[in-house]
Amino acid sequence: RSHPVPSVRETRLPCLGSGETEAKVIDALVIFELAELFATYTVDEDASEIPIEICNILVIASTIDPELFMDQPNVRKFILSTLGKRKFSYFSFIGILFLVRNSTGELAKIKDHIVSCVSTALKDRKSELRQSTEVYLLFSDFVSCPYITAAKRAIIVNEVIVTRDLKRVVESDIPELAPHFAFVDWTGSKASYILHRKRLQPVYYSW
Repeated sequence: RSHPVPSVRETRLPCLGSGETEAKVIDALVIFELAELFATYTVDEDASEIPIEICNILVIASTIDPELFMDQPNVRKFILSTLGKRKFSYFSFIGILFLVRNSTGELAKIKDHIVSCVSTALKDRKSELRQSTEVYLLFSDFVSCPYITAAKRAIIVNEVIVTRDLKRVVESDIPELAPHFAFVDWTGSKASYILHRKRLQPVYYSW
């Protein structure tokens, strides 16, 4: 099945000077290909869920050149559209935060919006922490995420798991606690391993 792809005018690549390294050129070309792949998926801006394929592309692009990827018009339009969403799955939370990270300006507003929505969801569904994989993973990687302030993460820890028998967590505790919760490698250094593992046939995990 054929899909529409962005034209040259719709895809922005940096002007690479003669002094640029070969790696930088390759990175730019990969971002170009990812932007074209991104355009093959129809994103319903009114839909509550973001397709898993989109989330995967966001994570991959974030490990290469997130700024250049977000400079692509169709990607930027999608990222800005998330301000109108109220529900974020685990994968959309991970994918978008990997991409926007500690950005400033309008992108910082997007991160704050997502953090607020996920915080509300975790508080509302805290009773499901031991039953729902989605809630458990959201909680774990919310607490471990370095792009969310320690103060906000401490609030969620206290709200979701701290009882009267446990000492309340303070902001200064978060750097020590966070690594124990993490499922995601927020540095992105293990992306190649993750991608390789996803290519293995399901039979390898059936034993």
